[in-house]
Amino acid sequence: MRAERSGWSLVERLGEGDFAVVDAVERAGESGAMKQATSGNVSARERLRVEHDALALLDHPSIPRVIDADLDDDAPWFVMTLAPGHSALWVVDEWAKQGRVHGPIETLRFLSQLLSALQHMQETRELVHRDIKDANVIVDHATCHATLIDFGFCKRAGVSSIRDKDSFWRAGAARFSPPGKLDDPALAVASHDVFALGVIAYRLLTGLHPWSVGTADGLAAYKRHVRSNPLVLPHEENSMVPIEVSRLVGRMLQLSDEERITTAEAHDSTSSLLADLESGSRSTRRATVQSHPHVIRDPLRGDVRLTEYEYRLLNTPEMQRLRWIRQLGLTNLVYPGADHSRLSHSIGSLERAESMLRAIEMIEGIRVDADLREQTRLYALLHDVTHIAAGHTIEDQLGFFERHDENQGRFARLLGKEDSVLGSLLRSTVAGTVTIERLESPGSLGDDFVGQAVSSPVGADVLDYLDRDAFHCGLDHRVDSAIFRQLRLYARDNPSDRKLVSTTSGKYGIRVDREFAAESLLVERYAMFLKVYTHSAKLAADAMLGKALAELAGTRGSLKEAEFESLGDETLLQYLMASKKVLVSQTAARLKSRMLPRAVFRSRILGEDEQLNRLSYADAQQHAKEEGFDSYKGRRLVELALSRATKVDASRIFFYYPFRAPGFKRADHWLQKTASERPEWRQIAGVSPILRKHLRLWESWVFLADGSESERAAVAEAAEDALQMPNMIEEYRRTLL
Repeated sequence: MRAERSGWSLVERLGEGDFAVVDAVERAGESGAMKQATSGNVSARERLRVEHDALALLDHPSIPRVIDADLDDDAPWFVMTLAPGHSALWVVDEWAKQGRVHGPIETLRFLSQLLSALQHMQETRELVHRDIKDANVIVDHATCHATLIDFGFCKRAGVSSIRDKDSFWRAGAARFSPPGKLDDPALAVASHDVFALGVIAYRLLTGLHPWSVGTADGLAAYKRHVRSNPLVLPHEENSMVPIEVSRLVGRMLQLSDEERITTAEAHDSTSSLLADLESGSRSTRRATVQSHPHVIRDPLRGDVRLTEYEYRLLNTPEMQRLRWIRQLGLTNLVYPGADHSRLSHSIGSLERAESMLRAIEMIEGIRVDADLREQTRLYALLHDVTHIAAGHTIEDQLGFFERHDENQGRFARLLGKEDSVLGSLLRSTVAGTVTIERLESPGSLGDDFVGQAVSSPVGADVLDYLDRDAFHCGLDHRVDSAIFRQLRLYARDNPSDRKLVSTTSGKYGIRVDREFAAESLLVERYAMFLKVYTHSAKLAADAMLGKALAELAGTRGSLKEAEFESLGDETLLQYLMASKKVLVSQTAARLKSRMLPRAVFRSRILGEDEQLNRLSYADAQQHAKEEGFDSYKGRRLVELALSRATKVDASRIFFYYPFRAPGFKRADHWLQKTASERPEWRQIAGVSPILRKHLRLWESWVFLADGSESERAAVAEAAEDALQMPNMIEEYRRTLL
């Protein structure tokens, strides 16, 4: 080598590669690192010049500075400042032998310096390093200083040109590259450097690579693996990593170039986190395993374990009121065993959500984020907190109040007031605050993981109430536990935007049985609506309750909704029986004694010749509004009209017209055909015929109490004339002209 001519003397060899060698050198007491191109290698000379020119332009404490150079020598060289310490590659591997990893403060110090160097490169010279990896980062633990080296791949941002026979222009280390870089190695993108530093931070914190598989099977297989497997965040591998630090690294490792955090954002977040950790001003949370000291015995699920926080929430007055609200309202007049409460369903939903999370962990071999688990369990436990006695009848079918999950006034009364024990307890924690936001606006978050895990067609709510309702009604319509096998946690592009996905792929391609599992769940749900939720005797009881409430509202035009929120099903009847209005008290008394009226008229709201789809459903709902059937006042007018036509007292006539079709709602879900494909938000396979069946359950009824045969026939005929709908009850059927 010619380096000695400039007075530099060799101290030791630091590294040797295909293009150059690096030696520690000294001259007149000054230390440096000399990089010399491999003699005769044109690509090596070119790469050396690129690195020299880049370093000459840059001035940052975490980037070497050029001291001396001779690029025209037969074996060109330059000397740069010597970075103290060892490569991150060497350190991580050596520490792994001792079972050691870096702490969050030390990691953030290194990361902050390296991000600052990237920001300097990008903002002052528009340069992208393109070959950041643990071998090209030098860390010095004595001074806690990090240096970025080897700028031979450096390019200006946005450049995609390729030099002939110049492989180093094309790629960096695959395991430090996001999919966008692997797909187009020639393009210089600033956020690719951020991703690489995210990998290094992950390595320091855990000793592992973010995606455990290597590249031994080829680059294509590696890309498929990365795209097909969710990122396991650092705190899920090392519980001592604060969740805030873990999530920052996750944002740096987002697969999508567009969604990845920028260099400036990453640097600001790192510096802020570091300052808080060093000063102790931030109460950082670690991913510790929560204890579940409280046990509740459930008839379906056995032992259901709760955390201390969950147990305290469960024992608030706002939640305990659900103990006195039956899950199926007046259905116990048909199925005597259907006395189970909404509180038991809430506990069961939490258990189903936990079973879902455990299935995902076992199948995917990951640990679900502690925050995600806490939020999912809390939402499952509290999702029905705003229900009232006979809620579905009073709200969904008869329209006296807004639906429980859309009722802002009730939400404010139960959770928003300062004296709300549940609200105060929820607002005392981060997870509780997020749960309040979700309860207040469930639709806005319905397609994320927590919303899907609880409220989707395959969510914990459905998985519990189908089993629970069937069990207490003595029916055999149960959920096939195979549904848990197809559920996955999808968070590949954006770790903070996680979704519950049903995958239909298997080892040998599409699994038809997995499509059937989701479809069969909807079939069992339809069977319960057919046999239980729309049973004629239950609808007769609902109609009686509706008449009592309508009479109670009377000319006042409304009911005091807040009064109903403290009532259970039994106390609701007592409340009505205590009314000074005779019709209200008598109707409630008859209802309590199961003295139900007899059906004389029944007709499908969507006729036989109508298309069963969302358009016809919307048209029928609009027609109901125009006729006034969506309000108790309009239904009362129909009863009065039937009374005038038949001379039968209106107090004995019960007109039932539900505004919503039973169980008819969207059955969309995140579905994934193969592991390499992105999930799609679409309907579960085979759902359309089932939804059309639900529209067939949408029926109008007229019931008559204590009527003679002639009175029943007269009311039936009058109902056909008034409603202009054919009667499906054989003994009263006639043909409308």
